[in-house]
Amino acid sequence: MLNIYSEFKQWAKESSKWFMDTKDWFKFETENKSFYVFPADNGDTIEIETYEKGGSFVGSSRNLPAVSWAINYTKEMENE
Repeated sequence: MLNIYSEFKQWAKESSKWFMDTKDWFKFETENKSFYVFPADNGDTIEIETYEKGGSFVGSSRNLPAVSWAINYTKEMENE
């Protein structure tokens, strides 16, 4: 069974316009926003930082415990 970090990474790869994976975090982009995702608690929760394309910080969410929460957060931030 995959942890939330691994599951959300798979979703981001399949759902984003652009994706980049590093050893410690991954980044993906949607139509209007860039998202940086970091594992917490050995990948059992995640932290997401959101930026406007071009660099302005929009917000962050920490300790998301489920992939559905992370997907909902991503969709809400995309529409702001």
